[in-house]
Amino acid sequence: MFSVFCAAVERKTKVRLSLDGEYAYAGDRTYGCDNELLSTQRHHQAGGKVTLRVETRQWLILQVDAGGLYGEVARSENVTVRRRDYFIGSCGIRVGRNWKNGGFDFGGGVLFNDGGDVQLVPRLEVRLGDLERVWLESGIGPVDAPFDGRLGYVGIGADCGWYRLHAGGALVGHMLLDPESRDLMLGTVETEAFDAGFYGIFSLRLSDLLFLNVGGVGSSGYSFRLGLGLEL
Repeated sequence: MFSVFCAAVERKTKVRLSLDGEYAYAGDRTYGCDNELLSTQRHHQAGGKVTLRVETRQWLILQVDAGGLYGEVARSENVTVRRRDYFIGSCGIRVGRNWKNGGFDFGGGVLFNDGGDVQLVPRLEVRLGDLERVWLESGIGPVDAPFDGRLGYVGIGADCGWYRLHAGGALVGHMLLDPESRDLMLGTVETEAFDAGFYGIFSLRLSDLLFLNVGGVGSSGYSFRLGLGLEL
């Protein structure tokens, strides 16, 4: 049923508007010189994002997005918690170009909290293969922060008209608010650098205009999303 060997269709300009609700259970651990555990914390994060993506007949790409999340420290050990709840907002842009057998897009995002801390994050993805059927993809991020959490990934993508799929392995790190300093920080659980994990993103066409978005990133800290989109 999910065969990627589908008949190619005449290409047209696509304008997709997506509204997604998202949840993440993120965390962070710090270790001493002898690899002993010094502190640990876990956060619940919930919020949403709106994304507008345009792909023209000439394969040009423009994407803009904005969103925000409410976070709360769920549990902590050896961490001074100044305030348990917080807000993180985000906005970003990506531009690029596709050809029939490959493509790329790049850009950046801005993350900010309710205390005035701001961080800039990169976005880059490269694709190789038949972009109207199945291809390889690789990128660095945070790709779709703050929920996504993919700092780097390699996987496959497929487009069969009535569905679109992305899946593969990833290095994961979720953006948190440090309970002690109240600054934005990158949280990881397995190591100080990143957590190993995987991702899956699935869009199912429900009608000529409407499609369903389902996705997730799994690791020691995980996140998932559920939403609807319109293709104008």
